[in-house]
Amino acid sequence: MGRFCWALALAGAGCFSPAPLGGAPCAENGSCPDTLVCSPATKTCEHAGVPADAPPDAGTAAFAALSGRQWLLPCGMHDGSGTTCACASSSVGFMLQDADPRDYDVTVRIRGVVEGGMYSSATGVDEWLVGGRETTTYLGIFRIDVSRPPQHYFINGLRSDGLSVLDYTVTLPINSGATIDLVSDGQDMLELENLGSDGLPYTLAGVTTMPQPYDGEFAQIDVISAQLE
Repeated sequence: MGRFCWALALAGAGCFSPAPLGGAPCAENGSCPDTLVCSPATKTCEHAGVPADAPPDAGTAAFAALSGRQWLLPCGMHDGSGTTCACASSSVGFMLQDADPRDYDVTVRIRGVVEGGMYSSATGVDEWLVGGRETTTYLGIFRIDVSRPPQHYFINGLRSDGLSVLDYTVTLPINSGATIDLVSDGQDMLELENLGSDGLPYTLAGVTTMPQPYDGEFAQIDVISAQLE
């Protein structure tokens, strides 16, 4: 299906209803929306609670340069369709700075608003795919490349028409001296605008973008924990 048909599919997708997102404050009585729990450590509604007296995770300090990084595809010229806009590919690369590099199992949280990609020869479930390659020339690619151990991961392995709201956690191996690249690529220089079925842009608690609300597709990675292998 071409990008034009993809945009038409979005325009007719009025039944999209994302799962509850984490990060919002708990109610005064400690309640949260279905599927979320009130985390004692943060007093926010999350997919998993952290005890208020949980010891600090020393391993996360080695991955401070990774936490809070973002994939960003800002809208350029709007094409008048009301659903798509021009975009350019981007890549953010950096090296983790650890004087004593070691191998960790790093748990991260991925949040964002992106279109689904199509990939083959990858392993994994739902949105998170390990390895593989893209199989279209028009759907957006959102990928993280890790040098040690060498592997790439796609964060938007979604078989859906239109935009999807991401909010999930996953664990992957990373050496604390690795080089990381976050790759965003619209492929055909077009992307879906950040608009829900109600015509309003999505905003995610705990994810700050410039501008806010963001007009294009975006995602953020945050480090939750890092345990030595």
